[in-house]
Amino acid sequence: VKGLSIDRCKLDGEGSKILSLGFASSLTTLKISNLSLNNECTALVEDISKLAESLLTLEFRRIRMEMDSLMIVLLQALKKCANLRELVLEDCRLQDEHIPYLAALVSSLPKLTSLTLSQNNIDGNALNMLVRLGLDHHETLTRLDLSHNPIGYEGVDAISRLLLTPDSTCIQYLSLVDCDIWEDGCELMARRLRHFLTLKELNLDGQWEEHLDLIVTSLEFNMVLTHLWIPRCATQESEGDSSWKQMEYFLHLNRVNRRCLVESNLLPAIWPTIFVQSKADADVFFHFLRQRPDIVDRTSSRSRS
Repeated sequence: VKGLSIDRCKLDGEGSKILSLGFASSLTTLKISNLSLNNECTALVEDISKLAESLLTLEFRRIRMEMDSLMIVLLQALKKCANLRELVLEDCRLQDEHIPYLAALVSSLPKLTSLTLSQNNIDGNALNMLVRLGLDHHETLTRLDLSHNPIGYEGVDAISRLLLTPDSTCIQYLSLVDCDIWEDGCELMARRLRHFLTLKELNLDGQWEEHLDLIVTSLEFNMVLTHLWIPRCATQESEGDSSWKQMEYFLHLNRVNRRCLVESNLLPAIWPTIFVQSKADADVFFHFLRQRPDIVDRTSSRSRS
């Protein structure tokens, strides 16, 4: 057995013990959703540690635990699962008292690449702690979903400061939908966006109406971000259409590796190939002509000779 899914089951203490006996050492994926667990189900939670060598993916969605201490038991048990790649704790009522244990867990998982914590009660103070004690200098985590948590301005400040230091993170995907990010938080994120060197996809909402030009300015310098998902209402489409077009223009350039124009270690012999390939896309070719006319001149001279 490689995968096990448990959904909408009514478990008592005896049932959870029997179920935990079925945790085979070959199990790589465990998905548990829509369950209420009382303290009699402690064995089920503790016995997840039996999967220490095999478990790669664990999903807990919409889990109700009778006492907060049971979540702490789960977080401590998971520390033994050193091979875990993907962890989902969605709508599990995570709150302040759980964060030190969650941070300790994240920092102890050297192969974790994806972490979903959506629909909990993680506020700005809690996220700041998670960043400092769990996410900072994590060497493998590339995907982080914090959507539907009230992180507010303090949370945006914490996560954006992490993204400002590429030596401290390798996060490439970040989702911050419905996170109480109001105007000040939007402005902060838009201003710091230009300095994010690892992030490729950003998904968030908030009050962006007054900050579209600031986003465009940041994207002019950010050569890594390829997808940016923010709300777009009808009035913005008519009144700020040029800003949206400019944003998409720079994102498109990033998707075709605009960064190569400033790479100093590219071999000169490669430039003619890049130049020829860029002609297939008018936006890319135009940007190429504006940014590196010296390369265009050298390439054209070689082709004539």
